[in-house]
Amino acid sequence: MIAFHGRRVQLQSRQQRSLTHQFPDIAHAVGEQLPPGTVVDGELVALRDGRIDFTALTTRNAQRFLVVFDVLADRGQDVRAEPLWSRRDRLASLVGDADDGVLLAPAVDEVTAARIWMERHAELGIEGLVVKALAAPYRPRQVTWSKVRATHTTEAVVGAVIGPITQPHALILGQHDRHGQLRIIGRTQRLCRDAATELGDRLTPPRGGHPWPAVIPGGRLGLPGATDDVTHTPVRPTLVVEIDVDTAVEHGRARHGVRYRRLRPDLLPDDLQASGAS
Repeated sequence: MIAFHGRRVQLQSRQQRSLTHQFPDIAHAVGEQLPPGTVVDGELVALRDGRIDFTALTTRNAQRFLVVFDVLADRGQDVRAEPLWSRRDRLASLVGDADDGVLLAPAVDEVTAARIWMERHAELGIEGLVVKALAAPYRPRQVTWSKVRATHTTEAVVGAVIGPITQPHALILGQHDRHGQLRIIGRTQRLCRDAATELGDRLTPPRGGHPWPAVIPGGRLGLPGATDDVTHTPVRPTLVVEIDVDTAVEHGRARHGVRYRRLRPDLLPDDLQASGAS
């Protein structure tokens, strides 16, 4: 999100859509905390039960913040050509130690400290770290950074595939809730050829019915903002796999594609702990 404080405050998405009226509390905080002529880049976050929860952004009574990580203009001066370290100093001076609606994103310049920070805060829903060059100017519409995601390893049941059973392109995964229902938790990223072949040798069509619909909305499969339905090929839900999942979870489902690690032939679906979904 870009926040402008000119004659009046404007909040704008990266698609240049106005968000000012949708988040009046954030617009008010920008007007109160930042001086006129300021343009900052940041991300809207919401807290629920002590964790970051993007689904709570549309709830007025949630704790919502604009976490800023860059400045494009400082009191009317265009600073995009300055190196990141200089813009960071400006941003810290602009935001200060305020803990209201506008917060300064934490930053470190030492790898070990960054890893410790990510590990300690993963349970809060922090998705990972963004790595930027200290000497880099601000380049709009260019990806000049990389993201290191916080992940953990878990197991899931293969309930369906995208593509043919014999050589699947991706897996659609589920976990049983406490009522014994197999709930969709997301999909894998595209499988490599060897993994697809190994899985294809073990996957079989379902016997009788299947707990999932024939077409699944893309938003339920780690495709945020997707409006297209995903057609899948159901399989017999007996195969357990090990996956890497990041900390971005909404309604018990991964917001991003998970990474397939390996088959777990030593485990049955009943061996997995029931998820918290109801």
